[in-house]
Amino acid sequence: MGPYETREADDRETLVNLAIYDYHAALDRGESPAPAEWAALHPEIAPELDAYFEDLARLGLLRPPMPDDPLGETTPLGGPGPEGNVSCPPAADLRPGDVLGDYVLLEALGAGGQGVVWKARAQGAREIVVALKTLREPASGDPASADRLRADARAIARMKHENIIQTFYFGEDRGRRFFVMELMEGGTVAERLTSYTADPRSAAVLLEKVARAIHHAHTRNPGVLHLDLKPGNILLTAEGEPRVTDFGLSVRLEAVGPPSQGPESGTAWNPDGVDDRSATFERAGIVGTLPYLSPEMAGGRWSEVSTASDVYGLGAVLYAMLTGREPYRGRDAGETLALVLRGDLTPPRRLNPAVDRELEAVCLKCLDRDPGRRYDSAYALATDLRRWLDRRPTLAGGKPSAAREARFWARRHPLKLASVGILALLLWLVSLADSLAELRTENARDAERLANQVDRELRLIRGAIRILAIDPRLREAFASFPAQAERRQQAIEEFLRKRIDDENLFGIAGGNPFVNVYVLEPNGVLRADTMAGSTTIGQSFRVRDYYQAFEGAGAARPRPRDDVYVARSCRSVKDRRYKIAVSTRIWGDDGALLGILVANFPIGPRLIALDMSQEPDATVLCPMDRSDPVQGLYDTHPPWPYIPVLDRRYQGKPGDYPPDTFDPSGLPDFVGDHAAEGPWGGRLVDYYRVGETHMIVKLTRRCPWPLSWLPDFH
Repeated sequence: MGPYETREADDRETLVNLAIYDYHAALDRGESPAPAEWAALHPEIAPELDAYFEDLARLGLLRPPMPDDPLGETTPLGGPGPEGNVSCPPAADLRPGDVLGDYVLLEALGAGGQGVVWKARAQGAREIVVALKTLREPASGDPASADRLRADARAIARMKHENIIQTFYFGEDRGRRFFVMELMEGGTVAERLTSYTADPRSAAVLLEKVARAIHHAHTRNPGVLHLDLKPGNILLTAEGEPRVTDFGLSVRLEAVGPPSQGPESGTAWNPDGVDDRSATFERAGIVGTLPYLSPEMAGGRWSEVSTASDVYGLGAVLYAMLTGREPYRGRDAGETLALVLRGDLTPPRRLNPAVDRELEAVCLKCLDRDPGRRYDSAYALATDLRRWLDRRPTLAGGKPSAAREARFWARRHPLKLASVGILALLLWLVSLADSLAELRTENARDAERLANQVDRELRLIRGAIRILAIDPRLREAFASFPAQAERRQQAIEEFLRKRIDDENLFGIAGGNPFVNVYVLEPNGVLRADTMAGSTTIGQSFRVRDYYQAFEGAGAARPRPRDDVYVARSCRSVKDRRYKIAVSTRIWGDDGALLGILVANFPIGPRLIALDMSQEPDATVLCPMDRSDPVQGLYDTHPPWPYIPVLDRRYQGKPGDYPPDTFDPSGLPDFVGDHAAEGPWGGRLVDYYRVGETHMIVKLTRRCPWPLSWLPDFH
């Protein structure tokens, strides 16, 4: 007899939904139930469960057995896998100190149905610590499943929003796929519920940011539904800023089409009356977390699942922060499901008197059982929360009226303002001092943040260059046609172009930048060039900084054998464009130096995923290598002039930017991490060095009035 036969319910569909929910809950706990065994546990609904698991397998969404499952075969780290390949151990066999891709695993942070999250450190960069999430592979082994994982990963990585956890990289190492994400050190909202319950305003501030992040996900192309919003899926920085994570149950809007009903959706999206959304959601196994699940999902009304379902999830998170508990709490899953479907909700004010009526109305509007009566979008919810935070009447609190407007105006403008004018002036002066101190702190923090981001982007490019330099096929190309220099040049160029284009080496999360890769002989002569029709083959570039760092006067201090050097910026003699160059050495199998591999890319407003248009107050400076390969002149007299290499003001085609020179005498002494200057000319200036490179972030913000009117005394 199955465990569900004793439940007081005769709704077969409800029994199936509960069994599916318990199955996914077991996976999330790290268990490994086999589909066949799970169906056998519930003989009364076995046909429906068998059909469900068949659909999951057909779509490549069925999770594989855990390592302790006798059907799952694993290979120890470094051991031979199928067809002689080296395979990575399963999540359960990974240990601190193991290496996955370019990252050293430090400690396991948590495990769930999708995989294990590790704290990891980039090799050779002790200061760069990230979160690395390993993924369990689709059981089918279908390459299409891997392509879907990669496509979904990139779709999420392209969601550039300050309150969505940033995905830096989606990679694969010895058969194991993994995400690299920013590391959050402030825990989750679920761990801080009591602090938000005591301060409802802080709950509204946080949820406004989360709602705007979800609206961003909804309106991206393709848009994404989260469908598993809960306090545990909102991570916090050390400063308490939220980051939405775990899009593991997400569904692309383009995959399900628009909602089939509702006041904002217009006519049904399928004129034939056949709703394929139901099959899409059911086959995808969208089960969510029951206490936070919208009624349409809990009841299997898949045709109603839309952005309104995420609005419900946002309301459920707000409810938990205001009351300290989930919206629905039954004695077991069956009772909780019944409460969700009936909408038997205790108003937040009964559980927490600190919640006022307006904020309660906002929360309850999100949690309406009818999707059509909720907020039209997550943006509309964020806007109403902002109105509440600004002490303005909310749309959820009632119809607009003169009385409500007057009452809220009185809250915003206390009486007797004239009698406290002098006090207000003193407070303003104190506030001005605080604002300046806050601006100084914010300036320094943002300069450091941007410097770390530039350094991270450069590390990705340096890693790509290193991959090319150690590829045995490059050494084979060097050894080919020993007596025919032109054919050997063609072999090297063909390898470089094919490797870069086929594997998207410089793309990472959003399209290749313009990259020119070329090879210098040990004596500095240009031997091969990926630029079509290059006219500088055979010309010496030994005076350039990217060569001198290894083999010239700049190499007085020996560099590590596999060092990748970020050179000073220079003006290319090939196309007269200002460039940033990265170089490394190519070694033969016998240890002999084969040449110098160089990649350069033009200065401009972007660097891979970094978009300087989002940094209006910042620029990245780099000293100028003024050497002249044509005349053989090397610039050996510092200080070198600085030019902006990454700046939002650059527009047009790459190479059309006439950079401004920057007087190096104004730069601080970089003995420490950074130095603050000013305020000068009504502005506060901060500098921060980019890693171990020559580059410097300069961040400038206008001071608060009246300091913003200070003249420039420089």
